[in-house]
Amino acid sequence: MFATANTYARSAGTWTNTLITEMNKVLSFILSIFVFLAPLFTHAGELETRYSQRGGYETAETVVNIDDGKGSSWYKLYYPDGYSGVEFPAVVFANGTGATANWYNGFLRTLASYGYIVIGNDVRMVRTGESVLAMAEYLLKIDADPDSPFCGMIDESKLGICGHSQGGDAAADCAVFDKDHGFDFASLCTIELSVNTAINAPLIIDFADIDCPVFMTAGTGIFDAKTITPPEFMTENWNNLSGGYTAVCARSVCTDHADICLLKNGGYQVPYVIAWFEYTLKGDSDAARVFAGDSPEILNTDRWQDVLIK
Repeated sequence: MFATANTYARSAGTWTNTLITEMNKVLSFILSIFVFLAPLFTHAGELETRYSQRGGYETAETVVNIDDGKGSSWYKLYYPDGYSGVEFPAVVFANGTGATANWYNGFLRTLASYGYIVIGNDVRMVRTGESVLAMAEYLLKIDADPDSPFCGMIDESKLGICGHSQGGDAAADCAVFDKDHGFDFASLCTIELSVNTAINAPLIIDFADIDCPVFMTAGTGIFDAKTITPPEFMTENWNNLSGGYTAVCARSVCTDHADICLLKNGGYQVPYVIAWFEYTLKGDSDAARVFAGDSPEILNTDRWQDVLIK
């Protein structure tokens, strides 16, 4: 009798667990469909619309074959075309797991079109940040080299750093260890920062050690929300920021993890990433209205949620 009862209980428990699993699958599917259709039911704000367009600079690209001792075999630079001796802010970009800068061409070209010199590489596992810091050092080298076409073109006081997924982890680390390498990042953006997984070592820094403005962004898509960048993981890191500078944390309802690689110009997060660098590296007053003031646009749009600002 007891054996039968236990068997029935196990059977009921198994059935219940199966039902919960299947319901979770259905909910996940519904959420993924919502993310896909979200642009049809949400509206871009005034500034988001503006920064969704390419900037006013024609751009060019060049690939530099290099062995920097940190894993790179080439660097790729995106930059405003036709300028010499004119200073521009620069942004160093860190790839997601398994990716190279070529995967992010749409985003990096668009960023350069706003008047930035952008650099990426072919390192597919950037987690330690060493290959990313090496790119920043390279920018300072060519800026000072009279034989370089980039001589005098990089505003070394306006260096930004940005990374996607595992690259977001690396970018955060680099924003702490930059001074050890003789420079100082003035702005940080992490796109879908990656929680600790088997292929990504734990964050090796405390976010309290970051001493520049920070924009942490992710999507509400199922891969981001459940696996790569859970909202509680973002909030924990944002809460650890020490303050004294602008810090923003937000999730795009139109986005999942690979959109920055797959969508034209990088997807729905990119306009605000561009606005972030316009605000923090250039001091642009319009871009500032996305994140600061009495009524920041990011707080008043249905395309973003879970927004935290300090």
